[in-house]
Amino acid sequence: MQTLLPRILTEGFGIPLVKSNSNYCKAHNYIASVVTLCSIFYPCWTSFDQYVNTSRNAATRKQWTSKWFVNSAIFGTLLFWLIIQLPNVIFSYAIDESCLSRSIISTYIYSYAVTPLTYSIVPTIAISYFSIGIARNLRQSRIVSIIQVNKYLARQIRRTLIPQLILLLVSGIPYSLQTIYTVATLSIKKDPLRAAVENLAVTIVRFLFYLNYVGSFYIYILMSSKIRCELKKIFFRQSPIYP
Repeated sequence: MQTLLPRILTEGFGIPLVKSNSNYCKAHNYIASVVTLCSIFYPCWTSFDQYVNTSRNAATRKQWTSKWFVNSAIFGTLLFWLIIQLPNVIFSYAIDESCLSRSIISTYIYSYAVTPLTYSIVPTIAISYFSIGIARNLRQSRIVSIIQVNKYLARQIRRTLIPQLILLLVSGIPYSLQTIYTVATLSIKKDPLRAAVENLAVTIVRFLFYLNYVGSFYIYILMSSKIRCELKKIFFRQSPIYP
């Protein structure tokens, strides 16, 4: 909401919010960046949690799924991005209805390195690696009864993690490419037609990017019968019946 609502009001309805208010720019860019990156990297921790939970090593499961580690991962991720995104507070300033950066070096670093790595490359590699590891862990059991359970778990994991990975690719890669293109063409004078085409492309890319915020919820609801049963239990006070 912190990211989407201001864009709807400013670009969709022409309601000015920035009004050359640099403090608003600093706060908006900082909060939006931190919240966005946390929403991308928490699913990576989820896939890691599933990976260690399927490990045959009891010590590994105990060490990496403890309450202390989970809390540390949640707050550590938040603190990490709060620190990394501090340049948004230092260099952001407002001109008319635009929030810009005073530092061209910071702009290049974030556009060419930080954005591609954090919005697409690192999350994709992490979720892919842990998904493969989960499948490998589930195949290692030789006990028939456990094998049957593991097949069900593997199917559930494939039906949730793979669509989530696809969603991450669809939302992250276009956004990263659009960010790089925008910075690379800052000094180019554009005619009205090109500017209109680019504005349309930016709108589509942003729409795809915002899918990342809500996509995981619908993926888990649509793909996991267990989660659907739990959701019914919450809303209708029913005891879940798993297939």
